Amino acid sequence: MAPCPSHEVTKGLIVIPTGVMRSIAQWRNLDYARRRPLDSRSDPSYNIHMSADKTYYVYMMTNQSRTLYVGFTNNIRERVWQHKSGLVEGFTSRYNIDSLVYVESFSDASSGIAREKQLKRWRREKKLRLIKQENPDWRDLSDGWYE
Repeated sequence: MAPCPSHEVTKGLIVIPTGVMRSIAQWRNLDYARRRPLDSRSDPSYNIHMSADKTYYVYMMTNQSRTLYVGFTNNIRERVWQHKSGLVEGFTSRYNIDSLVYVESFSDASSGIAREKQLKRWRREKKLRLIKQENPDWRDLSDGWYE
């Protein structure tokens, strides 16, 4: 199955809509308001018009029992905080879903929504393989975001 045309899935890397690949480690050091490296404010190659564009995210979160939740948002940092704080009623608060283990970014909402629906249709085993491929240690990718 081919990846969605608006993004690439590459082992250990996340594609940011500007076309620059970032490793999962670098993902944490981004300016979340504009999805660019924190030190790029003075970088002349940064496209100033890109800051007006929206970025959409499909993500998977889990708990200690590795119960999986697939979601979609346009503000990953805020949405993960809501899950961690128990502010999202229903499944995620009932099962204490509090660890971000997988995320993809999209430049348009329809592609992100299509990917979310695709992942939700997948069997659990396939989701686990995807997470293991991108995040073999199941680290919480949001560690350090709220310090």
